[in-house]
Amino acid sequence: IVAVLPMSMALSAPAGRGQDHAVRYAPILSPQQRGEAIGTFVRRWGPYAQQTYGVDVRTWSSRLVGQFAQGDATNIQRSLTRTTFEGAMSELAGVGQRMTDVQVIDKFASPSGVRVGNTTDVTFIPPSDLVFTPIDPCRIADTRNAGGQIPANTNRGFDAHGLTSYASFGGSSTNCSLQYESPKAVVLNVTAVLPATAGYATVYSGSL
Repeated sequence: IVAVLPMSMALSAPAGRGQDHAVRYAPILSPQQRGEAIGTFVRRWGPYAQQTYGVDVRTWSSRLVGQFAQGDATNIQRSLTRTTFEGAMSELAGVGQRMTDVQVIDKFASPSGVRVGNTTDVTFIPPSDLVFTPIDPCRIADTRNAGGQIPANTNRGFDAHGLTSYASFGGSSTNCSLQYESPKAVVLNVTAVLPATAGYATVYSGSL
């Protein structure tokens, strides 16, 4: 089987869409902006987290570093607009649009809530709660432009995020708004263009 596989991205990351659709958030945050965001977040909510949940601020803030470094840009920006700590944490987790502040506080207060050992996990980032986040279609690979046809009984890998450009795969010369994202799952449109013979192509994940 010979297949040519141009791909277009349709899903970016486990992320949330807010209730205030009129507000436009930057699709990408630079490392400096992410650093400033976590600084603002920790200064605003650190004392509350320590007093209410009994966590050490340094320990708590260090656990947020990964989320602010790789998390969805919109979620991060939305978290800075919430007026309660619990609501802000739900935005970081990508569930802010589905959970009111009261619901989030109840989740924290529940004996069966998010816990690590004997302490409440106030990072509140459920790893299994993936939220669909559509982005503008962006081609990440086109074997007509780079790499050529994929011969039968062979495979070829394409990175779906973390690149400054997808031109090496024959795709867009942009980062497709995914340079700083770390998705747990993606949805792709895969097309075989004028295959030489009938057959099939199998698309599977590598390291996500």
